[in-house]
Amino acid sequence: FKTGTKLYVNGADKTADVSSNGNFKTIKTLTTETRQEIIVSAQTPAGNTGEKSFWVRYDKTAPAISDVIIAPATDTTPAPMMGKVDDGLATITIVNIDKQNDITTIYPGDLTADGDKFKFNVNIPLKEGSNQLKITASDKAGNQSAVTTKIISLDTGSPIVKITKPAQVEI
Repeated sequence: FKTGTKLYVNGADKTADVSSNGNFKTIKTLTTETRQEIIVSAQTPAGNTGEKSFWVRYDKTAPAISDVIIAPATDTTPAPMMGKVDDGLATITIVNIDKQNDITTIYPGDLTADGDKFKFNVNIPLKEGSNQLKITASDKAGNQSAVTTKIISLDTGSPIVKITKPAQVEI
């Protein structure tokens, strides 16, 4: 921008910090959680104008996780887990507290549309014994869901069968 250029955001005159290469930054406060068009226009002292617009969405609602299913016990690792999230752009994080905070991440591209929700399927590495899993979803705005906790037990040992009665007798 040249000296004296006026900047407008959605028609309102704005003060902006303009760098030496002509870039600027200003603040537009969003107050409602809807999709909104931002129109930025500029006018030089000679009356020349330019305009650009883009769409934004103010988002303060965290995604919600539901229908998380994992068997309570298994004899194999990794164990299959599935669930749903209501935001198709969410990133899902699964932390296995009992496996040195081992993290499994599911990215938006790995979600599958399922009605008004998005399904995820993942195989979770387990350690022998009890595994406490903490599952969260985060959206692009940084909002994080409530934590969903699941417990699964991995038992790969064979049972030991011992007969104590009757005593073994040779004939």
